[in-house]
Amino acid sequence: MKVYESNSPIFQNLFLVLDAKNEQDYQLIYPSQLYGTFFTVSAKITLSKSKKKVTCIDISLVNYKGMYNIGLENSTKNNFSFENGTGILTLDLKAYNGIDDKSLTNSISLILKEEIPIQKFRRIFTTRKLKSFSKSGTIVGHLEEGLFDSEFYVRNGKYVAAINRLDDKLPNTPPADINMKAGDMCMTSTIKIVNSN
Repeated sequence: MKVYESNSPIFQNLFLVLDAKNEQDYQLIYPSQLYGTFFTVSAKITLSKSKKKVTCIDISLVNYKGMYNIGLENSTKNNFSFENGTGILTLDLKAYNGIDDKSLTNSISLILKEEIPIQKFRRIFTTRKLKSFSKSGTIVGHLEEGLFDSEFYVRNGKYVAAINRLDDKLPNTPPADINMKAGDMCMTSTIKIVNSN
């Protein structure tokens, strides 16, 4: 699959901002869509008593429109790192498949390897890894499950094929430019951090 990139100005001035000193509110860090469901992920920051370090980041996922509910896998709590002023978060996502799935949740406290100095915290880069909800173990076996996973497969009657997913072909690392826009694709977002007084 050849991937093409647009240079349209519509993608050049979209910014999202997180106020690092706002400890009361969940603030938007990631809007996206999967399975036709629009959802967002927001973050709430907890600071040290001195207000100079981030000690905790809680995230919350809200499904807004669509037939499938998207959830965070518990492994997401271990998917945060901090490098060169950038918090890097990978969301492990899966759609609920009609049964009570204890491996999914809508809110998680991220495990920080160390406290983050607030003056060095410049941005959060968020990306996702979507896992199929199919439990059959085979592509053809998936046809007999109660729900069809349209993010990973296409079908026509008794025929089924795995999709060559565009998400797997796109860059999945933080842009080098610290002032990079919020996100020019559905899979990632880059949020600027501000420190209000």
